[in-house]
Amino acid sequence: MGYVKHKASIVLVMSVSLVFSLAIISCSSNEPATTPNIEATIAAAIANSYPTPVSTVSNDPVSIESEIALRVQATLSAQPAPVTIKGPDPVQLIAPTPRPGIVSDPIESIDINPTPTPTPIATATPAPTPTLTASQRMESMVDNIQVSVVGLNTSDRSGAGVIIETSSYDSSAIILTTHHIVEGAESVSVTSAENNTYIGRVIGADHRNNLALIHVCCGDFQAVRVGEEKDVTVGDKTLTIPTRDTVADGSQYYESIVEDVRFDFVRDIWVIRLDLPVTHSLAGSPVFTETGSFIGINGLRTDYEDTNHQMVGRAFNISIESISKAIPYLKSGIYTPTPISPLGPISHDSYYGWAYNQFHAGQYDSALENLKLALILDKDHVESYLYRGMTHEVQKNIGLAIADYDTAVMMDDRSTAGYKLRARFYYDHMSDYLEALKNYELAIKLNPL
Repeated sequence: MGYVKHKASIVLVMSVSLVFSLAIISCSSNEPATTPNIEATIAAAIANSYPTPVSTVSNDPVSIESEIALRVQATLSAQPAPVTIKGPDPVQLIAPTPRPGIVSDPIESIDINPTPTPTPIATATPAPTPTLTASQRMESMVDNIQVSVVGLNTSDRSGAGVIIETSSYDSSAIILTTHHIVEGAESVSVTSAENNTYIGRVIGADHRNNLALIHVCCGDFQAVRVGEEKDVTVGDKTLTIPTRDTVADGSQYYESIVEDVRFDFVRDIWVIRLDLPVTHSLAGSPVFTETGSFIGINGLRTDYEDTNHQMVGRAFNISIESISKAIPYLKSGIYTPTPISPLGPISHDSYYGWAYNQFHAGQYDSALENLKLALILDKDHVESYLYRGMTHEVQKNIGLAIADYDTAVMMDDRSTAGYKLRARFYYDHMSDYLEALKNYELAIKLNPL
């Protein structure tokens, strides 16, 4: 089929060329042109381009079909066979072995103004802080506390005190001590831990609870850390810290154990007794817990220098519970100096004071002896009967104890301490709860608080 088209194209081109040639010839001659039959010319050209078939076949239908088949076969055979272009065989590529690349060092920028390299300075390695032993830690704590302990002196007596408050406004301080140290005095000489001397003024004192406050100005004072009553229980370890110049053996502090905590109905105070021997040099000295909290003050009664009383027994202290309750009204200025009896060590106050010492120091026989002498000198002293009754009660002398309580109440029917002691006696020893209740009601009626 492609071959026929090719031949037809050639014939067509040739026909067109012939037509243009005749046109040119006709134009170049002067004779009138004869118009050609273009269609006939083209048809003749096409007919001449095909080979003249030789008829070898009859006119019957079978021969005609065979002729057609032969021509179709001839036409197909005349067409060129399609050429299959075969590509080259695939080439197996071998991956090249990677080679390490060459990395060039980055080019550093050149600083035209280089920073000079600082010269290292040799520093001394600090020495490790040594670990303090328990004894060293205790001594360090005592040193910090002892600056708050001061020495006190009057014309007749001496002892210690402790700074419980300071004021940054006027550099003043309030010192706590016991009543018997400042008894009969309006002013007191105060010596600090740095050996500086000040004149203090007694602003409040109460002989019943044996406490007093002193105001002093002006200096670099330091107050102690005040503890609470819950910090004191039997068996606890304590530290008694005297002033630096009053202890003969040079001790900074005395360690001791709490032996007893009891309530003194006569003086309305809580008393702590330690296993520390009683001594004159500890009068007014503060007592602290192992952690440095102030919990009491030594309540030993000092007396005249020419006294013949022998100091024996255990040290006792007024508890922080009673101190905390007493400080507010002591600050209000309740204090009237009372002259000391001219009888000195043979006065009722002296014997009664020593009986108070001996009772709380646990020396009950000695306390009874001094109370007997005190009552000879003043047979109407109610508190002497009450202390004697408490001493009998501790010694299990039940009949003598209730007799002294009854005597005290008959002598003073407004004695709150007398009714409280009788109520406790009936409750603890007689199991007479009705009588105990009646005495408690009388005590509450006299003192509702």
